[in-house]
Amino acid sequence: MKNNHYDLLPNFILRTPIYSLTKYNTFTSGKSITDEQVKDLCNDPIFIEAIYLASPALHSEVKKWVNNEISNIEKVEKLKLSIIKYFSRMTSRCTPYGLFAGCSLGIFADETNIILEQAQNHNRHTRLDMNYLVSLSQSLAKDDIIKNKINYFPNNSIYKLGDKIRYVEYYYQNGHRYHNIVAVDSSEYLEIILDRASYGSTIKELVLLLIDDDITEEIAYEFICDLIQNQILISELEPSVSGTEFIVQIQDTLKDKFSLEEFQSLSTMNLINKRLNSLDRKIGNDIENYLEIEKIVTEMSVEFDHKHLFQTDLITRTVTNKLNRKVIKSVKKAIVLLNKITRERHRSDIDSFKIAFYERYEDREMPLAFVLDNETGIGYGRHTQSGNVSPLLEGLPILAKTNKNSYEVRWSKIIDFFYNKILDAVKNNDIVKLNDKDFESLEANWEDLPDTFSAMIDIVPDNNDLKFRLTGCGGNSAANLIARFCHGNNELYDFTKEIVNIEKIINQDKLVAEIVHLPQARIGNILSRPTLRDMEIPYLAKSIQSKDKQIDINDLMISIKNETLFLRSKKYNKEVIPKNTNVYNYTNNPLPIYQFLCDMQSEKVRSSLWIDLGFLSNKFKFIPRIEYENIILQNATWNLSNEDVLELSKIKNNDKKLENSINEFIEKFKLPNYIVLVEDDNELLINLRNITCIKMFINTIKNKRTFQLQEFIFKNDEEFIKDINGEQYTNQFIFSIYNKSKLQAN
Repeated sequence: MKNNHYDLLPNFILRTPIYSLTKYNTFTSGKSITDEQVKDLCNDPIFIEAIYLASPALHSEVKKWVNNEISNIEKVEKLKLSIIKYFSRMTSRCTPYGLFAGCSLGIFADETNIILEQAQNHNRHTRLDMNYLVSLSQSLAKDDIIKNKINYFPNNSIYKLGDKIRYVEYYYQNGHRYHNIVAVDSSEYLEIILDRASYGSTIKELVLLLIDDDITEEIAYEFICDLIQNQILISELEPSVSGTEFIVQIQDTLKDKFSLEEFQSLSTMNLINKRLNSLDRKIGNDIENYLEIEKIVTEMSVEFDHKHLFQTDLITRTVTNKLNRKVIKSVKKAIVLLNKITRERHRSDIDSFKIAFYERYEDREMPLAFVLDNETGIGYGRHTQSGNVSPLLEGLPILAKTNKNSYEVRWSKIIDFFYNKILDAVKNNDIVKLNDKDFESLEANWEDLPDTFSAMIDIVPDNNDLKFRLTGCGGNSAANLIARFCHGNNELYDFTKEIVNIEKIINQDKLVAEIVHLPQARIGNILSRPTLRDMEIPYLAKSIQSKDKQIDINDLMISIKNETLFLRSKKYNKEVIPKNTNVYNYTNNPLPIYQFLCDMQSEKVRSSLWIDLGFLSNKFKFIPRIEYENIILQNATWNLSNEDVLELSKIKNNDKKLENSINEFIEKFKLPNYIVLVEDDNELLINLRNITCIKMFINTIKNKRTFQLQEFIFKNDEEFIKDINGEQYTNQFIFSIYNKSKLQAN
């Protein structure tokens, strides 16, 4: 077996909900949840602020109900279930979102000692929605006074094909960003303008370049304005998702041109920032504080969506945050097992591209932009020699037609192994237990993993020991899950930079470059991160790095070496390793160059390690828990349909009958009292011994043909992570794993 040269960094990220599981247990301990209980919850300033940030519309309805302004029984019942659903999320699910859950930095030590501060003592970071800031920047750029003072640069998607210049323009419709590939005739004048603007120029400076005996100042000005209007030239107010936060970039740009006295928008933005900073001094703010900020934002005369104006990240504080380093051994064992059983995933886009590239260009090195052009080159992904990007297709996954009554079956030795294991476990009413002997014939491959990646693990006590539930393992960088929180926490930023620096050292003979792109304005909320890497590849977004730290798409060359795609910078004559350090799912992006650069992250590596049950995941109505030693690789899972809950749905308004039927439901499928309703990456905790929770469950699945339930592994009577009051919390740890051997070699 090839040696495992991977190790864990000494720090970890702890993710927890803002409220304890203890609160949920108490809240749902009775046969039902009373109106008084729910109203008491709605009088909690922390809860009501979290609701407002998640859904101002729901907050408005809650306020009316608490003030006895809603009397319709059905409406009240529906509202109560929505409130309870949010409370469930805030007490059980660890994925950061608004004030519902947050993260903190911990360290491995000789013993475990994790104590959280109370909710009101946590830190937070609030900013304006990126969709609004993009609209603001566009509005400011159109102001005649600003327009004539700011600098302009060439659109960074421009590339030349023969006597044509091609580039991507975008426009917004109903809040959605659409793209079109545009071709214009090149000319001597246009070449001069683009060359002069490469380091930034004002309209006046560009106009002066054109004035001669045949071209008047008026004609030249009109020509430059046309280039701006058609996005051949882009202003320095163009949106950015890298560097300082975008509102700060807007302010810095305007401060260079105007004083506070002569430009009111600067003073207004300063006031907004002060009010946001004031919000971040506590958790449990009066909602009037938000409404006052909204009034100030209105002064900017830019439309905004009230339900999305504020974006908040929660940074949890701990009294102590230490985890016994013995955990590392278990994490490593889990990774070894997953390494053995994870097959290399087939990636149709990049595999098809390699075949098409070699058929046309063989061993030649070609300009990337030329090759990915969907008319003269071979294109990429769904835009392979298919004409311009179609706005009608943007944002829509292109799915092949399938027969709903059939599915593809791919059999393998691993699938066969798990098939028999599951059958045996179901027959013996047991869990699926794996051991090293089961996979001794398989060999782990440590040569095709990323330089750094993450493992996500929940930890629960188990008879004076610990069990670890592995919820995810992989990623093209261990920084991906952390980067978006770096603006609000210096500790997380420093740790992220440590990860990025490891990747830089390992690839010191290459250029590791951050892809800077804004696919949709609102997605900028999860894409925004500080400058993390020395080099950046800006594409339809602004980089604030100096020109020598930016790699233009026209500088990128592509070839195939040893059956592997090789990306090179002409300027630096080095291999380029693109990195997209965020968790955005880019796969449905319509832009070939962006999708290709993101796919290149996984060209030489397996970017995920997991148990792939294939078609078995849906074949069985019940799949027992799958364990390897003290590691839970998959929770017990029930794949149910609407027919399984038909009787419950019919009697949902009769509490007595519902109580009897739920007992039969639990017995029939051998369900635990606490279950989790899983839909994609959403999880909803449900106490099946509480009538109100059952109604919430029925209401949530009423329109679903099928749904999935999983066991809830956190026990109610055991404490692993607690706050200073001794209340118990669910948890998720993110461990950062790196190639220690490669790091030491460099």
